[in-house]
Amino acid sequence: MRRPLLVSPISVHGVLRGMRDGEEGQTFDLLAALKVVRIGQEEAALSAHWRREFATKGVTLDLPDSLIAAGAALQGLPLATANVKHFPMPELRVEQWPPPPV
Repeated sequence: MRRPLLVSPISVHGVLRGMRDGEEGQTFDLLAALKVVRIGQEEAALSAHWRREFATKGVTLDLPDSLIAAGAALQGLPLATANVKHFPMPELRVEQWPPPPV
């Protein structure tokens, strides 16, 4: 059985924001095939914790990235991203996507 692909509402925003004229149909078809994960108070709290913790080390985490990461971490899910370096949280499983060439 194939599990649904999950996406953060923040990622949905980014996709829609970057959509070009003429891409509406394909974009909405893609988004309709994904399940959007919830981001609420628990995710906000973990995101804030990470941002404070990393700031003390001189590392700035972006709010959108930290919220996306918190959503994945609290659901026990890996986060697939092309920007692995944006997600240094040790509690988070991060997978390079697309995978690097072999």
